[in-house]
Amino acid sequence: MRTAVHVHGCHLSTIGWELIVLGDPGTGLLGQAAKGLDVAIQLGAEVMFWGTGSSERDGLKESRYTFECLRAIPDMAEKLGKFEHIFDEVSHNTRAELECTASRAFLRDIERLWLVSNPTHIARCINTALMVLQAEPRYDKLLRNIGVAVSDVCYPGKTPNDVIIIDPPHRLDQPRHNMNGIAKAMIGLRGTPQANFCLTELRATLGKYGADI
Repeated sequence: MRTAVHVHGCHLSTIGWELIVLGDPGTGLLGQAAKGLDVAIQLGAEVMFWGTGSSERDGLKESRYTFECLRAIPDMAEKLGKFEHIFDEVSHNTRAELECTASRAFLRDIERLWLVSNPTHIARCINTALMVLQAEPRYDKLLRNIGVAVSDVCYPGKTPNDVIIIDPPHRLDQPRHNMNGIAKAMIGLRGTPQANFCLTELRATLGKYGADI
């Protein structure tokens, strides 16, 4: 089964970038790039996809900069040489990143795709990947053979406890409140002038009902 590993990008301005992405392989602490290489070796992958192009340093886009930093660690260059490496230098968000990789994987007849990111990002990665793959019938084989691997380093000061996942209502024994739809609408406001006003009003409303915010 032709297999590829996708190493999710991490914006180069992220606090603690080196530890999140590289970890400390000498002590066994694997950041998401190092974990991606480890998984590629374990799975016998043929291709490694590297995202994204959303940030740049030293004249290199995020994907290539990440690769070069990993390659500079002792013993990593030889291990990386076992794979074909494909770099995404265009995408600026997780969805675009996965759309790019899905398209490229399909063109290379990849049958199994493994996503690698950190514990505070991986849940969004797999959810977004499922949306991307389900939207295109040509990705059916990838959809049936997708998996994830999790690195050892979270975003600074955060854990998976800080990540919120809201399922749509689906049980008859529970209230059918559309909390997921509300949360999705809120996320859609990110980066807009209305976002701060909305959050201020929402905090005040939740506080009236005793929510701990």
